[in-house]
Amino acid sequence: MILTVGLFQLESLALASAPHQFFDLRLQPMALPSARVQACLDRAQVVDSHFLMQHLENFKIGVYEPIILVCEDGRLSNSAALDLANKGYEQVYVVEGGTDGLLREADDFSSSGNIM
Repeated sequence: MILTVGLFQLESLALASAPHQFFDLRLQPMALPSARVQACLDRAQVVDSHFLMQHLENFKIGVYEPIILVCEDGRLSNSAALDLANKGYEQVYVVEGGTDGLLREADDFSSSGNIM
């Protein structure tokens, strides 16, 4: 089963120093305009999705370790997550909507605090 996480969960994991592996699968990783989102992405390891399985094996990341995947819009992450789940990985999470979703969430959060 593949679960989704958002900006709040990523920030909470960082604050709690919870054990997890976070991978940025974006085709062209670049800095984003939101400091909150970029702070989360700065903690991710950039890995080409074609080499994700090899990376997990090389670094002996087990099937029980929590793995979080992010890409631009969530499609590549979902595809990679399905592949990992089919290979027996049990705690695979995808950032809902990818970096696009994180940026929308950061924007929604900052604009929701504006009371007129």
